[in-house]
Amino acid sequence: MAMYQYTAVDDAGVKAKGNVSAQDRHHLSNLLNQQGLWLLKYKTINNPEQHTPSRIKVNRREMIDLFTAFSTMLQASVPLLDTIHALAQNTPNEGLAYVLTMMHADVESGMPLSQAMEKHPVIFPIQVTSVIKAGEHSGQLPAIFIELRQYYQWLANLMGDIKQASTYPLVIFFVVCLFILILFTFVVPRFTDMLNGLGVALPMVTSIVIDLSTFTLQYWWLILGAPIALWMSIRWLYKRSKNFANAFDDFKLNLPIFGDINRMIALSRFTHHFSIMFRSGIQILECLQHCRELVGNAKLAVMIHETEKNVREGRKMSETLTKHDAFPPMLLQMIKVGEATGDLDTAMNQVSLYYDEEIPRRVKRVFSILEPIIMLLLIGIVGTVAIAIFLPMVSMLGGIK
Repeated sequence: MAMYQYTAVDDAGVKAKGNVSAQDRHHLSNLLNQQGLWLLKYKTINNPEQHTPSRIKVNRREMIDLFTAFSTMLQASVPLLDTIHALAQNTPNEGLAYVLTMMHADVESGMPLSQAMEKHPVIFPIQVTSVIKAGEHSGQLPAIFIELRQYYQWLANLMGDIKQASTYPLVIFFVVCLFILILFTFVVPRFTDMLNGLGVALPMVTSIVIDLSTFTLQYWWLILGAPIALWMSIRWLYKRSKNFANAFDDFKLNLPIFGDINRMIALSRFTHHFSIMFRSGIQILECLQHCRELVGNAKLAVMIHETEKNVREGRKMSETLTKHDAFPPMLLQMIKVGEATGDLDTAMNQVSLYYDEEIPRRVKRVFSILEPIIMLLLIGIVGTVAIAIFLPMVSMLGGIK
């Protein structure tokens, strides 16, 4: 199929413009006639180089709006094809409009909505298409879109809280690092020749400060480039080595202060995804399989994979998860209660609600502690440099007396 940009007119003479996917001109005309429109002119705009799914950007806010519109229109008994077409015509994101138009053509040809979405994994990841597929089987598609809207809203709120709490301390940290770099590359070198020419033995702290300044002047490119190179190396190794990914994510879980936050974020993803999929009618094994890919931590993914194998052999989830310290007692107890009552999705949802409140509170607490620590670090460094500069002068004045 090709993408066409058309100009059409209805029976009242009102013009309409838009984009639609069709096999040829005749098919395009028939599609418009079904909507009460008459084709005036058209042109082909399909350009595979320009509209590849990997280049289409859709943010969380647009996804929330999309799922909200889907749920609202389907609950109002608007046919699925008309819903997709209306959304394709009204979305301001050209890339998303293109994808929705492709989906409209696929669904019109008889393809299930979930399968049409699977052709665009950049926009609709596996957790979305799996839940949509379950909604199609259960006939609860509007309710599924409400679940997806709530999930993306939770994700947006979580990332927003973390960004809000971390922005100010990170800006301060960046400014402090920049100030220290300027201090050792511009300020200290101006005093170095003078200090060396005083004719007195330099104190150890002064020698260390001068050596650090000399190193900074000679290797400033290394100081700036090393963090970037380290970050890129970690990303490269993480994608290509499972052992490194497991070790690195295990390291993140055991970091002082930040380890608990990383663990809670990963477990929050696990409980959110599991509760949504299980409530949608997806079997527990498939829920665990998808959660393993979505938890965002390779170490926890290995534990969930082990749990999946044990559940397949007839054991309970809680029996396997209890063996791992990464899963807190509260989560394990809620899973046991859910397994005993047959209400596992509610138990998982209760845990996720707890994390929704606790993660932002914990993040704000951590960064509120880091702010004074960063300022004390700056004061300490500036004070040390000042002492290093004035000590030789004091020694020289003492020798004159």
